[in-house]
Amino acid sequence: MDVFDKAQEIDAQFTRQAIEAALPPKAAGESAEICSWCDRVIPEKRREAMPGCQLCAECQEIKERLPGGR
Repeated sequence: MDVFDKAQEIDAQFTRQAIEAALPPKAAGESAEICSWCDRVIPEKRREAMPGCQLCAECQEIKERLPGGR
């Protein structure tokens, strides 16, 4: 492995770490079947993708736009 390969490997590692740090933390626990804000059903695919979610995607988007919203 030459110097350039090592540099690319280190860059990829930092990129992965930055992406992981930017993602919201995974919530523990079971996802709600009904959104706690709008009372609509939270789709199963969302519940699987975001374990512990309590809001539908639309309400989560609104929440994230509010000050201090994540």
